[in-house]
Amino acid sequence: KEEKQSGTGNRFVADEAEEADDEDENAKTQETFSTQENEQDKKDDELIASMENPDSMQLEDVQYDITQDDDHYDENAESPPYRSINLPEPQPAFAPSSTPLVSEQGEENTRRILCWNHIGTATTRYDSLLQMNIVGISFVDSAIRPPVEIKDNMHFILGSLGEDGGIFATDVAEDDDDDIDEDVKNAVDSLGMSNRTKDALKKSQRRRRKKDGDEDDAKGSTIFFYRFKTFGPLKDKDWQMALPAGERALGCACGSGWVGVVTSRRFLRIISSGGNQERILWLEGNPVTIVGRGRLLAVIYHRSNPSLDGTQKLGYTVYDGVSGTTVASGPLSALAPGSQLLWAGFSDDNALNVMDSDGMLSMLICQQQQQSPHNERDVNDRSFEWSPVLDTVGLRKSSEDRFWPVTVTDGKLVCVPLKGGNEHPNAAYRPVTSTHGLRMPLARSAAGKTNLLEDLSMRAGISLSQKKFLNSVDPDADADDDFEEEYNGMCAKVDKVTLKLFIAVLESGKLHRALDLVNRLHLEKSYDIAVTVSDRLNFRNLSDRIELAKDRRFALSQTDEDDDDDDDEGGSLYTENVAYSDEDRETTSRRGYTETKSISPDLHSQSPKKQASTKPLSKG
Repeated sequence: KEEKQSGTGNRFVADEAEEADDEDENAKTQETFSTQENEQDKKDDELIASMENPDSMQLEDVQYDITQDDDHYDENAESPPYRSINLPEPQPAFAPSSTPLVSEQGEENTRRILCWNHIGTATTRYDSLLQMNIVGISFVDSAIRPPVEIKDNMHFILGSLGEDGGIFATDVAEDDDDDIDEDVKNAVDSLGMSNRTKDALKKSQRRRRKKDGDEDDAKGSTIFFYRFKTFGPLKDKDWQMALPAGERALGCACGSGWVGVVTSRRFLRIISSGGNQERILWLEGNPVTIVGRGRLLAVIYHRSNPSLDGTQKLGYTVYDGVSGTTVASGPLSALAPGSQLLWAGFSDDNALNVMDSDGMLSMLICQQQQQSPHNERDVNDRSFEWSPVLDTVGLRKSSEDRFWPVTVTDGKLVCVPLKGGNEHPNAAYRPVTSTHGLRMPLARSAAGKTNLLEDLSMRAGISLSQKKFLNSVDPDADADDDFEEEYNGMCAKVDKVTLKLFIAVLESGKLHRALDLVNRLHLEKSYDIAVTVSDRLNFRNLSDRIELAKDRRFALSQTDEDDDDDDDEGGSLYTENVAYSDEDRETTSRRGYTETKSISPDLHSQSPKKQASTKPLSKG
């Protein structure tokens, strides 16, 4: 080694000597291990023999063998530290567009907003003269319906407004010792009895008072419904009922002909606006909130525990409040990572909207495949998905600004702007509202001028699909003869927006994008307008493809009409046994042809006049 370090001598000999030393050390180590293994095998044999003969087995020997299994065992060593993980808690139930019951300082708010929606505002305040709470209801159409006040001697903590009236609920009555006579309490405390005996005597005292009629039997939440209008006596227009003992109301809502209450027992109780109990349904998880409008009722609940980053795992179910049937259900995927549900409500077209704590407003849209308007569609064939419609983060002027949602109407979000990090408006004053138009978070394309039209076209299609969905849900819609006319009018408005976008894209030379927009059209006349615009801009190949898309869309209606003229015309619009290629297919069925067939790529550049000379024209 010295010669190797000094650089003298034969380095190959030095390396061989070093390898020999390593082999000696490995042999010694292996011998030590084999010795320890032999000793351990002997101990194992002794332990097995003692277990076969229990009389000769000693407890200290077994303990010694167990402790000696680990060569590094140290009885004085401290236990290894364990790292605890704080799992996020599920968010509690809340009422949308309401202020909290307790302030940030831990004091009870004497003035609160129970509900603020499309009907109006319901507030509660404490009247020191009357020594009770007063519930005030102010309507949006205040010129038609004046505000009303209700004496609250039950201390309502929940409330909601609907088309027929207002629903209010109390908390569970506390089961304390205030209802026990002082003499009984003093006698029980002076006898030195056990707690079990004291509880038995107190229950006996309560049971005796209930039997005498001195105490109400119900200890659950109390539900009170205030009807706005009635055709009967005014004294009988309102009703109230008490939930079973221990059942707490966590949310309430009402609409046209129904009242819904979700409780701590994971029940959804559906009651008619007249006071008849219609349905009691189990929820899949603990309720978070309940909202409603018109016939529709939506319940949002916990599907599972939140993820580690704090994202709430929620689900939703939309019911028909009158019949109690399920309209739609699924996971509430409209929550950003690490966020929770902040607000929920229905828009004026009865679409369910939610907003998360990050300020993203999302809408539940009904997706249906395009088909001929002459065909009826199966209700079970639709699907529902969540789509973002407004990102309020871009509307904030500072990081501390917030938007407190109220409702969504006419494609706008009505909200209360909050500043200074406040999460709720001050209920002592009338908050000032602001409106923000819905704007889907679309990606910016190279042609930035079409972004507004593209957003408007997408949202118009969603609104039209929602209109068709509501017509399929409402059982009285089939008797409405004006629906088809109204639906066609809406289709014309939606197609007008799509055609504006089509023209803007076509002028920029994006033919493939323009052809994709044709699939958004609904009326046959709109297809004709698209063909006319394409011809004027000299895009004949695009016109042919638009005609082909039009024929596919309205194939059923055109086939029925042509079947009646087969004897006169000599055939239908479509010829059987004609093979079409997926690409390079051009058609000569534009406004004057009676057949559709494949066109060779060699004829791609022929003018329509030259092509028409080889085929007979129709009588029209």
